[in-house]
Amino acid sequence: DLDQYVARASVLDQELFQKWGKLEQMAFWINTYNALTLKAIIDHYPVESIRDIGNVVVKVWDKLKFNVMGRTITLTEIEHSILRVEFSEPKIHMAINCASIGCPPLLSEPYTASDLEEQFKKNTIAFISDNSKFRIDKKSKRVHLSPIFKWFGEDFALKYAAVKKRAELDESENAVVNFLIAHASEADADFLRDENFK
Repeated sequence: DLDQYVARASVLDQELFQKWGKLEQMAFWINTYNALTLKAIIDHYPVESIRDIGNVVVKVWDKLKFNVMGRTITLTEIEHSILRVEFSEPKIHMAINCASIGCPPLLSEPYTASDLEEQFKKNTIAFISDNSKFRIDKKSKRVHLSPIFKWFGEDFALKYAAVKKRAELDESENAVVNFLIAHASEADADFLRDENFK
């Protein structure tokens, strides 16, 4: 099934793709990123880590080249030049999986335009429910976050920065906190909304 999906993505007609709505296009690129990541692992199996596929100079996300819609592309290009730039949707970081333990969980179904928002929500809740990705220490008033929120903080600022601003946080940090308030449990959201923390 994976080989068939990758083969079909390689010959997808670009004109047909351009006729799709933005949600269909975004779902396609998320599914393609995840499928190609799986393919990279399977094609190089056994590996201890996806990082073993690349090297110190050229990481796997830049090293491997794939054919999508008749063009050669890397995982880095899909993530940074297409998904982040063309769609400006920070929730993609809850959907794409880089085959690392620090990434959000891989959804067990394909993303679809009709279910995309619900799928984003499901993955976001799963991600922030993991104490290694998001944890509040109420005693010390510290919030511990996955590095994903630091690496891509500016993406969250596009949609979440203006909700509530705290003087002690920069724009990206404010945006990430606002994103978490929108998706965390009620108790965690209340803490993030009402308390001062680091």
